[in-house]
Amino acid sequence: MQLGAGCPPAVYWAGHAAFDAVVHAAVTAVALATFAAFGDGATCGSAVQAAATFLLLLGYGLAVAPLSYACSLPFNSPSAAQVRAVRLGVVMATLWCITLPACRAGHYSSLA
Repeated sequence: MQLGAGCPPAVYWAGHAAFDAVVHAAVTAVALATFAAFGDGATCGSAVQAAATFLLLLGYGLAVAPLSYACSLPFNSPSAAQVRAVRLGVVMATLWCITLPACRAGHYSSLA
C-alpha cells in the first residue's frame, strides 16, 4: 500500500527494517528474561554475560533481516517465501544433526 501511495522504496524498506528491529529487540529481551527465569548461568550469569547474549542475539536478528528480505524477492507471495525458508531451515538443521556426531567422533578429521 505504501508503494502504491507514492512512498519511495528506500523509505518503505527502511520502515520495514525499523519495525523488524524493534520487534526483534523485544523478542530478544523476552528470550533473555526466560534464560534468567530458569537460572541459565551460561547466558545471563552476570551482567556482562547478559549484555553479551543480548547483543549477540540482537546482532543475529539484524543481520538476518536483510537476508530474508532478499530471499523473499523471487517469490510471488510472502507465505511461499516463508514456507521455503522453513523447509530450508529444517533440511539444514537435519543435516547438521546428522553430521555433527560424525565430526565429533573424528570420522572427518582427514578433511581438515
